[in-house]
Amino acid sequence: MDLQPFVVAERHQPRRSARETPHRRGNWEVFAPAECDFVYQLLETLNGAGVVLYLPSGADGGDVLLEACLAACNRQGGRFALVHHGHAGAAFVRAFAREQKELAVTIVELPDTFEPEADDAVQVEREILATESFNEARLTDDGQRLVPTLVPQDVFPEAWNGPKSGGVLLAAGGGKGLGALCTRAMAHEYGLQVAIFGRSDPRADSRLARNLAALRGDGLEVRYFRVDLGNRNEVEAILFDVELELGPVHALLYAAGSDRPRQVISLNDADLEAARESLAVGFQNVMAGLNTMTLDLLVGCGSAMARAGVPGLAAHGLAHEELRREIEATAERLGDTRVLHVEWSTFEGVGLGRRLTHIATFNQRLFPIAPEDGLIVLRQLLRSTTPVTVTVPGLKIHGNE
Repeated sequence: MDLQPFVVAERHQPRRSARETPHRRGNWEVFAPAECDFVYQLLETLNGAGVVLYLPSGADGGDVLLEACLAACNRQGGRFALVHHGHAGAAFVRAFAREQKELAVTIVELPDTFEPEADDAVQVEREILATESFNEARLTDDGQRLVPTLVPQDVFPEAWNGPKSGGVLLAAGGGKGLGALCTRAMAHEYGLQVAIFGRSDPRADSRLARNLAALRGDGLEVRYFRVDLGNRNEVEAILFDVELELGPVHALLYAAGSDRPRQVISLNDADLEAARESLAVGFQNVMAGLNTMTLDLLVGCGSAMARAGVPGLAAHGLAHEELRREIEATAERLGDTRVLHVEWSTFEGVGLGRRLTHIATFNQRLFPIAPEDGLIVLRQLLRSTTPVTVTVPGLKIHGNE
């Protein structure tokens, strides 16, 4: 398969026009982390019935996100609307929408600088009532309506020598799955020693043991460190050992995380916390303990499925969306470090790719990527000038519904 990298852009579309229906007070459940005048202003104009979830700027919202979705499940039909200010919960709701096909699901993003006015409530109402199956849009403070779309990303080679040869590649989650493949590729590409962080014990995990043996059989110098990435003190202590034994870290691959597909209706708060802890929280802990003065390269392994919305992967989507935001914020802070976050589809025979042949989404199909093709693209991206986040979904576009 010839793989085309993409980036997520936004397409201008006309604002929704009013529907000529008489106003009747609706039957809506409201979920929000705190009291919000805007939501109640919205309900004054909103016909129909369903669930409205409002997540303001800076809200964690994980518990209320799940609570609202479960409430919508109990209604067995109607509408579900997420109104938010750039919250990662949008990725969770995309997957939820795929699971609850009898629901009309709307996601509306409002500006961070949003100050509610009567017309704003009207525009959100129009988005909700125009939705037949699924609708996602961002409304700007200057009156524009934007919808997300994938556009091809050209790859331009650049003269970059990469991290210091002989330095250390820290591969969090680099012992299995996609992480192991990327670890091998990056270590060979730049001639790096490898320190792998993982939770499993290779004496009890035969797949991990085989992967470590294969990396060493390739002539790589590999050390494996057992660590709970969600424990900051433990991460910092192990990072101290890495630098003492191997030297400073010049490259970081963050490929941690576990995929346990579960429908939203069977999730609980502990499931969300576990998914988030291995990704965004773990990444924060690693970055807190690293000496970033020596860090030349940071590569994150993200998920195209979080972008698309896949049944059973709502917690996965939430956690990966939070990770993406953390990595992009880190890129802004580390101006001299090359930062690349690649949102992959599944790899054939690896992780979720062992169980999935294709994944139907609203307007596209994601196909597992042949590992050799994916690694070719990874090397091309590492040698090129790109935005921080690039999506490699292995997809065929069918057009908008």
